[in-house]
Amino acid sequence: MTQFSRERISREVLEEIVQQVEQELKAQDDAIEAADTVDEKRAKKQAVKPLRQFHRAFAKNYLPRLETYETQMGLFWDRNRYSKTDVEATFMRMKDDLYWCPNQRKVTFRHYRRRTDKQGYTRNL
Repeated sequence: MTQFSRERISREVLEEIVQQVEQELKAQDDAIEAADTVDEKRAKKQAVKPLRQFHRAFAKNYLPRLETYETQMGLFWDRNRYSKTDVEATFMRMKDDLYWCPNQRKVTFRHYRRRTDKQGYTRNL
């Protein structure tokens, strides 16, 4: 069984691949223009279609994503998270407040009333 290595492809390698595909597309376009009949042109265009889709996906989608990924990883480095607006910002964990504030007590008191409660009890419920 063959083992595949999962190495990162650098941006330069992808740009080189895109340039090679562009050169191949130009050669194919010249061949399409040189075709004599309409059926030949149509067949050659259909043959070039997957190559065009590959080029479009790499040039418009993968390369820009890879560039943003590299900049984000440069900012992220060894931190757990970072802010997109303020790169130098650090984050602190907020501890859970164990004590209730009076407003929370009033809210829960309104929802869970008992007959023996004196504060906020009305008979018209």
